[in-house]
Amino acid sequence: MMENGFHHSMPDGTRKTGPGYVSAGMPCQEILIVDDEEPIREYLSEALASLGHHVETAVDGVDAVDKLEHRFFDIVITDMLMPRMDGMELIRFLSKNRNAVDIIAI
Repeated sequence: MMENGFHHSMPDGTRKTGPGYVSAGMPCQEILIVDDEEPIREYLSEALASLGHHVETAVDGVDAVDKLEHRFFDIVITDMLMPRMDGMELIRFLSKNRNAVDIIAI
């Protein structure tokens, strides 16, 4: 039985259901969007949240590191050109300290 219309097929053929799954059958992800441009942060945040993901935003790499120290994220989407700490510095930090996180650079 599906709850909230969300389900996920497991490798053994069974299906997981519930609010923790997005409509495409994939588990919802904890996503951090890092960009100094507010319209981009808002657009990406709204788009990903509408798909069922949990989204938080950061205004630059320094803000992102602070959030990463207090919360786990599956995916970090980062701009490359930002003040204080740019995307490359953030990626280096993630590579050394959070190697389980997927990184998307924009």
